[in-house]
Amino acid sequence: MDGAAVANAEPANTQPVANQQMGTEQPTNSEPANAEPTNADAGTAAESSSLPDSVAPVGGDPAEASTQVAPDLAACPAPPPVGDFPLDVAAVLMASCQHCHRDPPVNHAPFPLLNYEDVLTSFSGIPKWQDMYHVIQPGSVPHMPPSTAPPLTANQLQTLSNWLGACAVPVPEGTGGDADTLRDAASTGESDSGGTTDGG
Repeated sequence: MDGAAVANAEPANTQPVANQQMGTEQPTNSEPANAEPTNADAGTAAESSSLPDSVAPVGGDPAEASTQVAPDLAACPAPPPVGDFPLDVAAVLMASCQHCHRDPPVNHAPFPLLNYEDVLTSFSGIPKWQDMYHVIQPGSVPHMPPSTAPPLTANQLQTLSNWLGACAVPVPEGTGGDADTLRDAASTGESDSGGTTDGG
């Protein structure tokens, strides 16, 4: 084949390959370096690039959880020191965890889970976010939520497992669902409306 034929040749299979160490996509040998992923590839690529070691997302039917490969959370880079919980993660924590994991914690909860920074410190010798991943999985001992509380729904389990299994990356400070961010937004809304809620 001459040079012109090579330049005009259609690339063979252009499926992106997740870089397991950096969590970024790398082109395959047959893919041009500047190739844009198609819409069909975008969801798969984004999902696979956010999980360490090409782990499939966890969630759905708890009976299938035993067939999932657990992510190697120890291989995750150190998370940023500040940020907020993504809104979907914050919604699950608010609905299922913060009844006890408040400040101060109640019902024997050992720590609060109100802000992203709460999950960065160590508990049981590992960062709290890593411990959280393990204790929410079906059949884990200990297990959260405890047996005295409603279990996570399949969607809640998937939301938390996917976020924690993808190295618990926050959204920028002030843009997510941390308790302090929501409280600040509420107080800003009150001051914008004159600070009164009684109509007077």
